[in-house]
Amino acid sequence: MTAWFTKRRAALLLLGSSLAVAVLGTRPWVTGLSSDVVLAGRGLTVTGDQAAPGLVALGLVALAASVAVLTTGRRLRQVSSVLLTLAALGALALTVGVLRDPSAALSAGSGPGAVGAASAATPGTLTPWPWPALLAALLTTVLGALSVPAGRGWEGLPSRFERPREPGEAAPAGADRPHGAAGAAGAREASSAWDALSDGRDPTDDNPPDRPDPPAPPAPPDGPAPPDAPTPRTPPKTT
Repeated sequence: MTAWFTKRRAALLLLGSSLAVAVLGTRPWVTGLSSDVVLAGRGLTVTGDQAAPGLVALGLVALAASVAVLTTGRRLRQVSSVLLTLAALGALALTVGVLRDPSAALSAGSGPGAVGAASAATPGTLTPWPWPALLAALLTTVLGALSVPAGRGWEGLPSRFERPREPGEAAPAGADRPHGAAGAAGAREASSAWDALSDGRDPTDDNPPDRPDPPAPPAPPDGPAPPDAPTPRTPPKTT
């Protein structure tokens, strides 16, 4: 079911959708007019974060959790996936609340100290920005839920980005630990491929440029071959 949800696709979708939630929360969401006696007709405009306080913060939490999902080990990845889903659900709920009652969001977002805020009796009008924010929050929620089962099969960062462990030091709690000899061999092969790509080398090349050629067999010594040992001569018989 989650076979299509690879780590590369998750990186593009998770980072893009969570960043969109945070950015769209800074755009104007609701507009209206003040009915104040002195400043009648004064225009009021509130952003998404003003209409739904905490929206941008939840988007940033989802963005940070997305980075953790893509870079940490198996256990921390599961925790980050749950945190990502909860943050996206919170952003989704806040966005739906603004869409259901934009007038209340306009009055609340104007602030109690703003001029004309207390008498902003005109109905609030939604701008186009809340709708893409709703889609981004919904997409982030779905992707966060999918990353919980799919993330169990993802690999962490290659070994070159890990701190070398001292002799006898245990592996980190969140590190991926392949089971069996086949799993260990596969992990070493994947790490070598990642390291080769990071160095700008072709991981399928069996003899990369930085690997020295095998030594040639020693050449025979120069000069003529040594003469054969002389054959002992038998003295002639005397008669």
